[in-house]
Amino acid sequence: MMGSKQMSTVWLVALALSSASAFQPLVSPTQRRHQGLQQPVHPGSLSRTTRAVWSRQPSLFQASPVQDDEDDRAAASSETKQKTRLSRFRQRVSKFLKKKLVVAVFVGSSIAGIWTPRPAEASAPVMAVPKAEQRDPATDALLNHDRKMVVKQQQELQEMNKRAREIEASEGTAARSKFEKEYKAQKEKEAQDRIDAVTQLKRDLLDQGMDPFTTIEGQRQVILAEKGVDLGKVPGTMMYLQKQLEGGKKIEKSLLYKQAPNRRVVKAMVEDMKNKGQDPLAYFDDHQEQTQTIMAMTPVAAAQLAQKYQANLEQYDKSMCQGEK
Repeated sequence: MMGSKQMSTVWLVALALSSASAFQPLVSPTQRRHQGLQQPVHPGSLSRTTRAVWSRQPSLFQASPVQDDEDDRAAASSETKQKTRLSRFRQRVSKFLKKKLVVAVFVGSSIAGIWTPRPAEASAPVMAVPKAEQRDPATDALLNHDRKMVVKQQQELQEMNKRAREIEASEGTAARSKFEKEYKAQKEKEAQDRIDAVTQLKRDLLDQGMDPFTTIEGQRQVILAEKGVDLGKVPGTMMYLQKQLEGGKKIEKSLLYKQAPNRRVVKAMVEDMKNKGQDPLAYFDDHQEQTQTIMAMTPVAAAQLAQKYQANLEQYDKSMCQGEK
């Protein structure tokens, strides 16, 4: 494939050849004859008969002054005409070549643009810029908390080992083993107490009609009990937005206000399960999709369903009272 420079060179050579053939000087027959007469005659170049004539009448082979003047005038007039015609011809050729040159440059640049690879195409492939990772404020807050907890646990472990070595140095190996067992039992008890506290919190939330597995407020309180992180104070989270709505003048736009009828349905379901000896916590943990459907109901539909549950509960209470009598 030819580049743009090669194409330009080819066109310039072609134009030079055309110009050279077009501008050859024109010579008339009179000029040629006159030029021939101006050249000196050498006897050695003549034949024997011609040399004899030349020896007797050499003037026949020389130009006559009068004839030369007439020839010069005729040659000058012819030369002037030829120069005029040549000038006009050159003008026409110049215009023609200018048009051809413009077309040649345009075509040459177009061909060069088509066949010459662009710098970006000839270089290494351009890699796509990776998209920026979408960061979740809640996830970031929990990860930061976990990192801090890891550092804290490592520090506690170092302090425990230091204390264990001190006990061993002063009281012996048996005292160290006893200390380590007590430390381990204490940590296990703290972990179990935390689990029990979270479980009780979930039950308390269900008694209020707030599902701890699917509702935003329920999840916020559970995370606070488990991790010690209040996502309601982390900007950019749904918990933070709901807390802002609940504490402002637009409380009617908060889920705490909108889902009041839905929570009455959940509360009635919990009471009904307790009456039947079922575990509400296990049920709502296993049926989170059904709970989401209940929480997505319109306030009117949720209020009607809550009334039906409440009527059933009242009927159950009456039947229980009559059975006791």
